[in-house]
This record gives sequence, C-alpha cells and structure tokens, in this order.
Amino acid sequence: MAVRNIEPPFEIFHDDDGKALESGYIYIGTENLDPVTNPITVYWDAALTTPASQPIRTVAGYPSNGGVISMIYVSSNYSIEVQNRNQVEVYSSTSDTRFYTRGIPSVASYAALRALTGMATGDFVRLSSGTGIDGVFRYDSTQSATDNGGTIIEGWERVYDGAVNARWFGFDTTGSTNDLTAATNMWNYCLAAAKDMYFPAGIYNVDNANFPFKQSGTPSSLLDCKNITIFGDGPATTLQTTSVNGADVLQLNGLKNIHIKTLKITATISGSNDGSNAISVTNGFDNITILDVECKNLPSLDQGFPNGGKALTVQPSTTVNDCGSLVARLVADGCSNGFGYDLNLVTSATKNTSIDVNITARNCYIGALVSAAAASGALSTEMDLGVNIRGIFTDCQKDIEIGRAHGIKADAHIVTTKTAAARRLDPNGTAWVSTSTDVQSLNCVYAKNAILNIKGNKGACDYKAQIGGASAGSSGLNGATEFSKIYLDIAGTAATADINAVDSGGNSMSRCELKFTNATTSSAPSNFLGVAKLNHIKALGSYGNSLLSANIQFPSTQIKSSDVNVLDDYEEGTWTPILADTSLSDEGATYSSQVGSYTKIGDIVKVHCQLALTGLGTLTTSQAAHIIGLPYASHATAGYQFSLSLAFASGLSLSAAGFVTAWVPSNVSYIKLSKWLATSTTGVTNALISDISASGTLIIGGTYKVNP
Repeated sequence: MAVRNIEPPFEIFHDDDGKALESGYIYIGTENLDPVTNPITVYWDAALTTPASQPIRTVAGYPSNGGVISMIYVSSNYSIEVQNRNQVEVYSSTSDTRFYTRGIPSVASYAALRALTGMATGDFVRLSSGTGIDGVFRYDSTQSATDNGGTIIEGWERVYDGAVNARWFGFDTTGSTNDLTAATNMWNYCLAAAKDMYFPAGIYNVDNANFPFKQSGTPSSLLDCKNITIFGDGPATTLQTTSVNGADVLQLNGLKNIHIKTLKITATISGSNDGSNAISVTNGFDNITILDVECKNLPSLDQGFPNGGKALTVQPSTTVNDCGSLVARLVADGCSNGFGYDLNLVTSATKNTSIDVNITARNCYIGALVSAAAASGALSTEMDLGVNIRGIFTDCQKDIEIGRAHGIKADAHIVTTKTAAARRLDPNGTAWVSTSTDVQSLNCVYAKNAILNIKGNKGACDYKAQIGGASAGSSGLNGATEFSKIYLDIAGTAATADINAVDSGGNSMSRCELKFTNATTSSAPSNFLGVAKLNHIKALGSYGNSLLSANIQFPSTQIKSSDVNVLDDYEEGTWTPILADTSLSDEGATYSSQVGSYTKIGDIVKVHCQLALTGLGTLTTSQAAHIIGLPYASHATAGYQFSLSLAFASGLSLSAAGFVTAWVPSNVSYIKLSKWLATSTTGVTNALISDISASGTLIIGGTYKVNP
C-alpha cells in the first residue's frame, strides 16, 4: 500500500478573500462521494499511526494538530471540502490526486520531461528549472500525443490551481521575440478549460499580429469566452505589437464574457499604411470588462483623421450580433482617442447596448469620441445609445466630441498644463491632424437626449465649446442638437469664441437646456435664442446665482399656440396715423405732428397716436373722419369693438357743445371718430372731417384685440 500525504491546493488553504484560511474546516472523504458525509481515516504521520479527527481545523492556512502546523496523510485518492470559519465552502473536489511531492522524480526542462519513458498513468514528476515553468506534472497516457508547450507536455498534465501562468508557455517576457505561438497555445487551452490567463511582469510581443483573443473574419455569432479574465501585474506587464503597417494589440472580435485587467498596452509601427489601436471591439460584444488598463503612446497616422492610435475603440458596424454590455476603466496617454465609439445609427437602434467608460485621458488628440455617419433610415426621437462616459482629460487637444449621437451621458473634468500649440502635437512632436487644429473642450453636433457636464480649465484654446447641427440623413429627424441638457463651467481664454453655434442648414440647437458659468462666457450665441428655438438658457454667477443671459426674443412672424397659458408673441414698433374720410386713403392732409407707437403682447395691441393738422388736403369735409394706419387689424368676430381714450383735443370745429370719442370697430385697421353733442338726444354720431378742422389736434391711446 502506497502512503501519500495531502498537499493543499494553493500551497496553503485560502479563504474566499484570498487570505490564508484562519480557523477553517477541512473534510477528507471517499473519492467521488461527499467528504462531509463519507469521511475516510486521515493521519498526522506518514506511518499512518496517528488518526486525525475531522473536521481538521486550520491555522494561518495550514492544517492544525492541536495548534501545531502539521501534514495530513491518506493512502488513496480522496474527496475534499474546505470551509471558512463561518462554514461557507471555499474549495471542494470530489476526486483529488494532489499529493505532497517531496521524493518524486525531478527534471530540469520540458525537453527532459518529454524524454521520460516507461511512465504510467498517475505518476508524478517535479519540473525544477528556475525559469518560471516550474511545477508538478501528472502523467496521463491518454494525452501522450498532446503538447501545448505549457500545461500539457506529451501526456504530462500540469497540476495547478487558479490562473494559467504565461511563463509556463515559454513567453520571452523581454519583448524581443515574437510570442504569437505561445499566446495562441495559451489562449486555446484556457478557452477550452475556462481558465484565467495571468501575465507576470514583463513585455509580451506578438509582432505583426493581434493577440489571439478573438474570432477571425466577420463572425455570425459571439464566441462565449466563459468569463475568462486576462490579467497582469499592473503597468509592469506590457502587451504589445511591433508591426510595419499597424496591428491592434487586442482585437476583441465577436466576443462575449471576457475580462481584461491590470496591465499596460502599447505598440510601434515602422510603415505608413495604418496605425495600431490598443483594444478594438468589433462585430458585436457582450459582458466585456476592461479594468485598470493603461494604454500608452499608441501610434497613429495623419490621413486627414488619425488612423489608429486609439486606446479603446468600439466599432460594431452593421453586425447582426448582440451589442450588449461593456464596462471600462482605463488610462489613455498619448493616444489619438482615449475612447471612441464609431457606430451605424440604424443598426445601433436595434441593439440593447450599455457602455460605461471611466477614463483618464492624457496628451490625447480626442479624449472621448462618439460619432456616426448620417442615418440611412428612420430613427426614433427616444433613441438612446446607452453610453455613459466619465473622465479626467488632461492636456488633450479636444476633450469630448459628439456627432450624431443619441442619449449620451458625459461628465468631464478638464485639466490644462500645456500651451495650445503643444496640445496639437502627438508624442512624436508632429501634428495629430494637420487640417484639424481647433483646441476645444466640447464639440457637440446633432446630439439628441444628451446630458453633458463639462467643467475645468481649458487654458488657451480656440473654443471652449461648439454646439449645433449636422446632416441628419434619412433619420426623419432634423439635424439640430435637441432635447439635451448641457452644463459648461470652463475657464480659459478662447481665441475665436467661448461658445460657437454650429449652424448646419438652419439646424443648430433647439429644445435644450444650456447652463453656463460666467467663467465660461458672458452670453449665449444669438443663434440659440428666440422663441422658435425653445431653448432654456441660464447663466450662472460665481455662487450659482442666476443672471439674465439674454432678452426674451420672439420671431418676426408669430408662431401661434392654442394653449391659453402660452405667451406666443411680443412686438414693439411705430406706425403712421393718417386722417382719412370714408375712402380710407391718404388724401394729402398736412401735419405739424404725426406720430404713432404700439406694443403687441399676444393678441392685445396697445396703441398711441398724435395728430396736429395744418391742412386737410383733398379730404371731403362732409364725410366721416377716420384715422388709418393701425399696425394690426382688429378682431374679426362681429361685436368685437374697442373703445380708445381721446386724451387731448384742440382746434376742433364742433357745431354745438360736446366732445369727440375714438373706437375701433371689428375686423378693421383704423380708428373711427364719433361725436357726442350736448344737444343730442339719440347718442353719438359720426365725427366729420369738418369737425376736426384744418387746425385740429388729437391725442388718442388705448388697447384693442386682434385675432389670436
């Protein structure tokens, strides 16, 4: 009977928080049965003379024999369950074969392991080379033809727990060797076994290719990566490509359930065709997380736009695959885009997308970009792309750019330490894009249902913000920025304009709420004002107190509203009062004073006029007197007649004691004059031209109603 002693699965037993298991419980049982209910006898000594009572307790992760750290021994394979102090399971196996390896054969290399002969299934060998590939291997004759250069060496299976270590697969780790074969072998094994991939500190280079964590071509479905996590030792671990004409480092093409964290990504190019991105997500995605990844100095080419050089770019195109959730927390330093989302609007409208990006962007051309081409089909006004961006943007040429995007949320803090000229340059000291030199915090054209909060100091710049429209294509919507809330608190000095209104065929900004501090600007662009725009604009003082940002403006042509609680028109102006007879025409009367003014508020017109005559011209003195020239016709409904006040009169030629009155009949553009004589018993009659006389003076004022 062979005597074997049990080795903990991770050198010592660990709790579920990764710490050494303190006051835990160990149950050892019959192989393939529940060890709690089917215990076997275990011993404290190799001679199997001192039985151990179960459950065995732990101290600092080790089995404890009365408080003394000890080995435990069995004589066969076994099942095991390990629980923490709260008796919550942290590890279990129904069939375990790991044994303490002291005394088993040892080899110094994979070559020596492959050269072993006469081995039987179940035999163990320790590999001790001191090169990062060390470990214990168990032979399985059914795997004798299998060799992936890391975990299976011609039938020898590595005995391990936890993540797969890249060093096992022979990576160079200095970046001087093309490690694509090692990366492919590691990926294929981990994908099949659902194992995490650990890249210890070092440089991992796959030359002209991408790391193989992807599908090829244009996949018709997403590859399930089984929640594999690919991780390193923070910035000390670098994944890179070294290509002639560009090679994205990680091209996550058509993947779901994959996670990348705690490593750095960079690349170099020597040609002039394409740049290289750090992480590109293409042809659909779901349940992808990218956490604590630093993307450094990704190479881009100036081709009228930056080709390559993006830290994280999502490009779903017109994929039939899901575009689900993506969460990223990353640093982009010296990249053309910190985060970029290039999409097809019509395709994206059919997806249930949630993208949450927390980014620190430094020395980038654009910190974060969401853009689409003009829509090829109809879109809903309620469309929401499901993109949320938060970040700190330091010394970027442009911070946030949004073009034809729906439902974007962005919260950006701007920091500036460099000159405007320096921010136009890439890490090599050349212009990011020679034809695009604007330094600005926000460029927002054709954003719908967006919530944008931009604050900080842009220093010397061309614009603090540009907001407006873009071509809408076949969306069925106009190309303006609409239904959005934009808050700007941006210090600095803009050479061209603090806030520039971008007008695309009459489409600018409408139905939006725009708030800005006096650090940003003193007034909003006139293009954003007026009732037709329906914008709510507020300027905020140093302590958040509200200031009047501009006068309330109404269009020259009234936009009528059926809502009785809506003020839809306001107008101030002058008019020329003219004395007329029943012909209602100007017949050459002369005046020493002839002035008129009006104010229209909604459907009420307040008028004033003064006439001081010096001659009657060809007016017929026996006809009724009128004053023509009112700026608006009175209400057309019969019975709507409006009295005015004749505040002053002189030089009249009334035939008897009495006075003149003024009123506006319905549906006319004149004032009618009447007289009330003291001798009259029937009321007013028409005042005649002769009653006014060639030297008469009238001052009239009052209000009348017009058609709504």
